[in-house]
Amino acid sequence: MLLQGTLGIAKLVVGDADAAHDAFGEELRLCRELRVLPLASEGLLGLAAVEAVRGDLHRAAPLVGAADAHWYGSQQDEVMARLRTAFIDPAGTRHGSEAWDAAVRDGAAFSFEDAIAYALDEASALHPT
Repeated sequence: MLLQGTLGIAKLVVGDADAAHDAFGEELRLCRELRVLPLASEGLLGLAAVEAVRGDLHRAAPLVGAADAHWYGSQQDEVMARLRTAFIDPAGTRHGSEAWDAAVRDGAAFSFEDAIAYALDEASALHPT
């Protein structure tokens, strides 16, 4: 899991959004399978950054909310803070704060399972409109 998250971050930083998406997705699948809840937040935030890079701010915002809701007391490190500064904060500005904040709140209401299903695009019923 840790390796997949690190790979996702590295790929995102060098501009390979597809490889970052795959790595964060695998990290989330492993977190779900092994029930490692705190590490899922990294994958959720990573996929939010990927969606921000791809311009899909409607998907990015709920993923940010889900990531924020599922830290389970773990500390956000400097790398996650940089992802927020480089990718998440500008996406929120582009999307408009009212719409962004509402979508973040929607994502924060996701259960652990629902957050991962949404992130992996497994449950279209969870997609906010």
